[in-house]
Amino acid sequence: MADGGERVTVKVVSRLADIPAAEWDACAGDDNPFLCHAFLEALEASGSATRDSGWQPQHLALEDEGGRLLGAVPLYLKSHSYGEYVFDWGWASAYERAGGRYYPKLQCSVPFTPVTGHRLLLHPAASPAVTDGLVAAMLELARRHKVSSLHVTFPTRSAASGATRSPAASRSRRSPAAPSSRAIGTRSIASTTRPRTANGATRI
Repeated sequence: MADGGERVTVKVVSRLADIPAAEWDACAGDDNPFLCHAFLEALEASGSATRDSGWQPQHLALEDEGGRLLGAVPLYLKSHSYGEYVFDWGWASAYERAGGRYYPKLQCSVPFTPVTGHRLLLHPAASPAVTDGLVAAMLELARRHKVSSLHVTFPTRSAASGATRSPAASRSRRSPAAPSSRAIGTRSIASTTRPRTANGATRI
């Protein structure tokens, strides 16, 4: 699978049902039921995690040239801070008093579920380049949405460490032209950069 040399496509998916359950679950693994396709898709189907409820799905799917899913991210464009169990109301108030617009923000998490787990979901055969591609895609999507912040909440310690050490995050921290982006949560990453993409459907 991806070895860092092949072209990849990163798609933004607005309905988890558009990603085959078996492919998502192959990346999510079987050790955390809250990351499984059935649970996350049920939140959308029930209306709990939708645009109307303030949780607009913006899931990322990274595929190789053959269309195989190598990695994914549960990601939402949020118009409020409910259902996160990380209380950033003070940050939001201060940001807006300073003249900024705090919402929408990008939230990488499992809605309504304060349970630690992976946030960058990787196929067992995926290379470290897939992690970098997903981090870069999150940061690029933050730029395109012009959000105030990108939040990654309740990741495992190892996942947070791997994401913040990725080349994409490092490039972003070194770039003086990158827009400011804040991260709030148990352990978080934030900033902006551009991922590599290939031909594909809705992609970034």
